[in-house]
Amino acid sequence: MPNSKALIDTLLLAPIERHALLASRNSRRKAFACYLAMREKVSEDFLPLVSSAVPFVNYHSRGHLERVLSHIETILSRHFAKPSSQSEDIPEGRLLTWPDTLILLNALVWHDIGNMYGRKGHAAKVKDCLKQVSGLLYDDHLAQYIIQVAEAHSGDGAIERVIPSCHAVGSYESQDIHLQFLAAVLRFADELDEDHRRCTPQWRELNLVPEESRRFWYFCRVNSSIQVKSVAGDHNFNHEVEINSHVPESEFGLEFKAEQGTVHAMAEYFKRVFKLERERTYCNAYLRTAYYHPGIARIKVHLRTQEGQNPPRSSDNYEFELSDGKQPESLLGIENLAKLRPYLNEALNRKDESL
Repeated sequence: MPNSKALIDTLLLAPIERHALLASRNSRRKAFACYLAMREKVSEDFLPLVSSAVPFVNYHSRGHLERVLSHIETILSRHFAKPSSQSEDIPEGRLLTWPDTLILLNALVWHDIGNMYGRKGHAAKVKDCLKQVSGLLYDDHLAQYIIQVAEAHSGDGAIERVIPSCHAVGSYESQDIHLQFLAAVLRFADELDEDHRRCTPQWRELNLVPEESRRFWYFCRVNSSIQVKSVAGDHNFNHEVEINSHVPESEFGLEFKAEQGTVHAMAEYFKRVFKLERERTYCNAYLRTAYYHPGIARIKVHLRTQEGQNPPRSSDNYEFELSDGKQPESLLGIENLAKLRPYLNEALNRKDESL
């Protein structure tokens, strides 16, 4: 297929989608065209229905898919050709195979469609939804791989439950596939889409959200950015997550309705960060199984606490990180976090509460 910039621009392809298109020669074109059709069908016709089934859930929309795709691209930044590079520039063993790329892209499109029927167990509804919506577009093998990767994006222990180790590595049309690896990429990228773009502006001022949902919206609201950054060291290459947040000190003690009574705003913030750390640890076990991927090394948090539009220097600023050697409990021993210890303790004592 010719490398047509005009075609790529018309189709609004992200770099990893472009990588899949340019590898889709001969019979593969059908599979890529199917992906584009389903991307538009699910984004336009079905994801808008999620808010009707689950009122005031954080946005599940085309914008959500686009942001998760951007996180996927950063996590896989060394494993596919960018517009300014060629596949030949990527060392052997690191280049994403064509079927892995197509399985991952399709799983992204389908992973949240089950929310049309409610949040509980939504990942397990992918199979029935795909069967009803896609008709005969996918062959049975590709459909099964897509369903497994999409279904594994949510739930405790879902990756190994949905994709047993004996199915972790296989092949499709004579090229290798790595289903547990792909599930970990999608799962962690999905977890990262928790900044202010996932909630309606002024939802608090207009009293739009019921009490039981406010803590989820609050966490998104306070995050200006959550992103994966690629960091090159002297002898290695790593990825890390950087979180930039603003929780005014006057709001630390705000109370939100939770499953176990109420939770303070600052404790809820830490709970959500700790959940992201648990996902980092869980997904790393599978990210490190293919393509020489190093996993995600750490989470770095930059927290501002000034009031309103005052300059950041007008109040305390906190920085800390979580990694394999710095787990959440270690934050209790950091002296400059002393003011936050009551909320850290609250979050640690409630860390098993469902989110």
